Amino acid sequence: LVVAGAVVGGDGRRAGRASAADAPPAGGGPGPAPGPGGAPALPPNAPRPSRLELDDSHSPRPRRALHDVERVVLEAGGGVLAVEVRFRRPLLEGVYTCVHLYVDCDADAATGVEGADLWVRASYGSRYQRTNAPSPRPGVPAAATLRRASWSQPHEQAARDGKLRRSWLHDEGGQVDPPTVDGATLAFGVPLTLLADRGLRYNRWVRVRLQAEGTCSEHPIALEYVCTDEGTVLDLDGRDDEWSGQPSVADATGELHVDVEEVDLASLAVDHDVDHVHALVRLAGPGFGRAYDDGDVEDRDEVTVALEPLDTGGRYMEYVERTVGTRRRSPHGIAGDRIVEFSVPRAPQQSAFRVVAWADAIRVDKVPEWGAVELGVPPEAFKPR
Repeated sequence: LVVAGAVVGGDGRRAGRASAADAPPAGGGPGPAPGPGGAPALPPNAPRPSRLELDDSHSPRPRRALHDVERVVLEAGGGVLAVEVRFRRPLLEGVYTCVHLYVDCDADAATGVEGADLWVRASYGSRYQRTNAPSPRPGVPAAATLRRASWSQPHEQAARDGKLRRSWLHDEGGQVDPPTVDGATLAFGVPLTLLADRGLRYNRWVRVRLQAEGTCSEHPIALEYVCTDEGTVLDLDGRDDEWSGQPSVADATGELHVDVEEVDLASLAVDHDVDHVHALVRLAGPGFGRAYDDGDVEDRDEVTVALEPLDTGGRYMEYVERTVGTRRRSPHGIAGDRIVEFSVPRAPQQSAFRVVAWADAIRVDKVPEWGAVELGVPPEAFKPR
């Protein structure tokens, strides 16, 4: 990471998943980005540059280039905080891209949510748009035209135990215009008055961190299932040796972008025992469940199975879902080779369900890799151009 300015805090450690095609080179892949190396922090009254150009490192995995940020430019001027994010490859329909911008407006890490006083989101595309989808019906906008912006501010609420809980209060946008997209570049501007309303006063600089999230989701597939007997006790081991002849439903493959085929659902099979519903989700490609730290793009892929009780089997339990993913381990699910196996507890009296499975490819690139950058906001930056 090359930064024209001061960088503070963090260690950049992360974990991810990779397919066989993304195996690290001989000697291992690159490690996490180094920390600041003990560089002294600038004094609070020292001037900061009002323009920063951040060159981000590249993921060594070719199939992550779609989600990999190459360069970020931040500039305070003309009444806005201008943000320009360039990816390694052009933004595509079929992949939803959202840039999250966190701003420490008062330059005080002790305030806000994890130090941020403003959270801005600028997004493009649709997470459910298929790459081989037919043209939208008349009146239905194409995924490439879907561009949104919104923002949030910290909010404190008293919990039952009397303690104050700090979270985000969301706004539909209004003051932040939707982003513009040109090939591989997504750009948007945040009015500096929005920063001033949330703490930018006499500090004349803010801390900024950015997170680019690419998401491609598989449409859910479902199977109605009735437990007619005591069923079969299955080992939850991430293998399919015991799966043969159970009711199943197939799903067409190849409709997602090729770089996310490890979350492309191929089929869902269902079984049960006295107090569990078992589900086996088959995936079109390899890679889900393989941990790999590439030091840049972070995988947060997930596969989820949900049980929706049907009235025909009584209503002895509530809706329940379980997720297996990079960041979400579950005692009720485990990933294997192109499969994810689930065993979800059920009320023994509940006999009829709609079993639903879906998957999400979630890829995150942080800029900077650790901590935040300090951007100058001099008084003249508030003057419109």
